[in-house]
Amino acid sequence: MDEHYQFESAPPPAPPEAGLAGLAGLTPPREPKQARSRAKRKRLLAAALAVFEERGYEGATIDAIAAGARVSVGVFYSYFRSKRQMLLTLIQERVEQMSFNLIDLYPLRISFDQLEANLLGQLRQARVYVGLRRARRELALSDDEVAGYERQQRTLIRARLAEIIKQGREVGFLRADLDDLATATTIIALIEQLQEWVSDLPPEEEIRTAHAAALMIFRMVTPLTTSEGDHTSSSAEPAR
Repeated sequence: MDEHYQFESAPPPAPPEAGLAGLAGLTPPREPKQARSRAKRKRLLAAALAVFEERGYEGATIDAIAAGARVSVGVFYSYFRSKRQMLLTLIQERVEQMSFNLIDLYPLRISFDQLEANLLGQLRQARVYVGLRRARRELALSDDEVAGYERQQRTLIRARLAEIIKQGREVGFLRADLDDLATATTIIALIEQLQEWVSDLPPEEEIRTAHAAALMIFRMVTPLTTSEGDHTSSSAEPAR
């Protein structure tokens, strides 16, 4: 199996404080309270994504990131201890964003249109994180802690989605014969692969791809006795 889709054998508990603190003593930096400081931090993270996309993790420098954010190197160090901590912060923020995407699926009787909109939103988000994907892969090759953290977070996300599927089965909205974890893994793998491709797709094709993926997932998880027209007839054309 490709490392990109490896998960821990069993979902570990997910304490609210779980995060970067266990990685080589790197406590995640606190988000500033002042709006001006938050804006600088946001510019630094955005600049890092751009530099990582262009140069990768090893080729990225703190000087280049600071220059891209239009701040001094000294300002960089007032927000982040190192390039590694900055990347880990981006990884954690992306994990949190993915968790919020799952929360959007919690209305168990989610409509086809809602699912399609959720997937399209995830594909559009992925365009922003091309640099993050490149950088984290490079770092994971030489940093076992980062690789382990990523596996743990993917496992937690899979467990959350599996719980959503389980609840959907129990109330009769989703197919009773679904394997919760296997179905969650399949859906996550599909979305992750689409996110890899999306940066090369024109916007119109991105919309059609989200529509096709939504149809595949919806037909896979909804009961066979459910009339497709009840859920998809209003979405014969991709959403814009």
